[in-house]
Amino acid sequence: MNNKKKKILTTLIMICGVIFVALFIAAVPANVSAGASEYVVLQPGPVDGKDAYVDWWNPDTNYGDFPWFYGIGLPQHAAYVQFDLSSIPVGSTILSAKIALWAEYMDGTIYFRRVTSSWDEMTITWNNQPSTDIPEITAPIARTAECYWGCIWAFEITGLVQSWVDNPDQNHGLRVNADTPGIGWLMASSDNSTYPTPKLEIEYASIAWMDNDSDGYTSDIDCNDNDPTVNPGASEIPVNGKDDDCNPATRDDATHEIYYFPTSYINQQAKKENAAKTRD
Repeated sequence: MNNKKKKILTTLIMICGVIFVALFIAAVPANVSAGASEYVVLQPGPVDGKDAYVDWWNPDTNYGDFPWFYGIGLPQHAAYVQFDLSSIPVGSTILSAKIALWAEYMDGTIYFRRVTSSWDEMTITWNNQPSTDIPEITAPIARTAECYWGCIWAFEITGLVQSWVDNPDQNHGLRVNADTPGIGWLMASSDNSTYPTPKLEIEYASIAWMDNDSDGYTSDIDCNDNDPTVNPGASEIPVNGKDDDCNPATRDDATHEIYYFPTSYINQQAKKENAAKTRD
């Protein structure tokens, strides 16, 4: 490649870089301070895990503390799994979210349905299982010799996790099942002490702080982020009822001068007042 072509290529790369940066900046509102990418792994154990399976053949039996989800490959069985996402700030952008399940005998198609109503791990049964949406995610699974006796299978559920972070009150977890007649999958639950328990791996970009009043100071340091005249860079104005500079050490009340009157003056004023009272 000659020097002229190299220069042209270098220029094009620089232009593309500038455009990318400009688009990234434009994607973040002016009153938002964008946070860095974060990575969190949620893998609760028996105490804080929330999962259970339900069984059509035993429709009133609860399996909330069982170490396994039995027969999930059959349509007459289903597992329910819910993760606590309160550690992820509302407003964050979910870059990637994968649920990882240890299972054996996997073959066929697995379905992940969004649960749309609340449920209790220790009371859920086939007959009282919560409502769900139509399948959000379907994933074909091909049984292999290496994984016949168990593997960790990971499934992308980024869109679902994003919806839960945006609307925390709608996070009721997932319903997991399949429709593979004759194949009863076996999955480990959060109560399993031998095999890997359900895990959710999330990468997200948080919105760290807002600048609601657009005064250049975000809400982590602005003591009143709804008043542009109040911020750490403002000057304190006495007797206006505001902490203008966000510094409690500077007084908001006026500096009052104290005048001292001599005793003779006070006595003279008192005599005048008494004389006036006598005349009255």
